[in-house]
Amino acid sequence: MGFLDDMSEELNSVRRRLKRAGIEWKGRRSTGGGRRGAKGTSSVLASGITQAVGGGGAFVAVLALSQALQGFALRVSCSSPLGLPTALGFATVAAASVASVRVAEGISSGLEAASSKDSQRISDPWRSMLEAAEQPANSGEIGASSFGLVLFRALGGRFSSVAPSALHMPGAFSRLSASLPATLEYASDGKRQALATLGKNFGCHTCGTRAPATFIADHMPPLKTVKLANAKLWRRALRQTVSQRFYPQCQACSTLQSAAVRSGQTTLRYHFTLAALRPYHATGGLLVLGSLVLAQQRQRRGGSTSRRGL
Repeated sequence: MGFLDDMSEELNSVRRRLKRAGIEWKGRRSTGGGRRGAKGTSSVLASGITQAVGGGGAFVAVLALSQALQGFALRVSCSSPLGLPTALGFATVAAASVASVRVAEGISSGLEAASSKDSQRISDPWRSMLEAAEQPANSGEIGASSFGLVLFRALGGRFSSVAPSALHMPGAFSRLSASLPATLEYASDGKRQALATLGKNFGCHTCGTRAPATFIADHMPPLKTVKLANAKLWRRALRQTVSQRFYPQCQACSTLQSAAVRSGQTTLRYHFTLAALRPYHATGGLLVLGSLVLAQQRQRRGGSTSRRGL
């Protein structure tokens, strides 16, 4: 009994100190309250995941829409001159970042409205986001676009890669580090094996797929294009030839490329498939998750400041 008496006295002492500090301790809550707390935590977690998925989907959708507009309407490819695909890609990623956050805010508002009949019962961690969703364009959108641009680049994205690939030039998924030096001769067995490994790691330079069992050693620029360019008088006089590199390419893109080179037309290859997804396509979802974490931290800091004020 001595141990229980000591514990009781210690608890009473703690209760008195808390009361002097202006904090009322009502003792241990019922197990029903614990279950309600756990349910609330699960609800908040599910809401956050739903917002991240929705925002991530919006980001990918905006990129796909921009790719279609650049290709079908403007006839712009990732290899177009004057930095045009880079500028359009920059604007696209900025807009997609804002769209992802806005969609997440809309999802949060809808979930809260569906789960609560009284708007006053909206949970504090998400209140700031709901209020932001009701406001016109502000500095928050500038922050979202800025962080989205940085995150997109940090995840390996290139703004020009938002545009479709031109079959007669290195594609949207081409990387200098994922290519090999080439001459007018066909690739050796050793280079073909090396390109097969590069293809599995980086995908087809035109469409991005990693699925093929084998990859073709694709001359870039194509042999026909290079031979015509090297035949020009000024190149022969100056002894300047067009340099080439080998890139890994899937059979489907190789077949399309052969037809495009024979016809002499500029043919674009779009990359809308799941096989074309890369880490930078997760920019929207990660941006939303970061926004939710920051909103919670601000709410907690505000709560801590209020308690200290008491």
